[in-house]
Amino acid sequence: MQERRRYIRFIIEGSATLTPGDEPPRTIKADLADISSTGVGILARDALALGSSVTFELITNLWNEPVLGEGRVVYIKAMPKGAFRIGMDFAAVDKAALRGIINRLQAEACDQLKKKRTWQAW
Repeated sequence: MQERRRYIRFIIEGSATLTPGDEPPRTIKADLADISSTGVGILARDALALGSSVTFELITNLWNEPVLGEGRVVYIKAMPKGAFRIGMDFAAVDKAALRGIINRLQAEACDQLKKKRTWQAW
């Protein structure tokens, strides 16, 4: 199957606190799944409406402070055990923090690849 995404997604560990623009207001605690330069994948126990606007706080050990922003839900899929996979495009996010996180993820991926390689003598 051909990949349809335009941007590389990196698996990431961390948590997210989501505040959808619902009435009455609510807060959803979730886990990070993956991240790219344009959005984030999240695993949550609560569903969000497709197209809804969400403010968020992302926490990962790859950045020393929470990453705050706003996004829009572009994908939602029910998963086993009552969980939901949520895809969210960034509408506003701290670009320096996002760049820093992605740079660290790329460096980690390169380090892992280097460790896997075994070079034969020429």
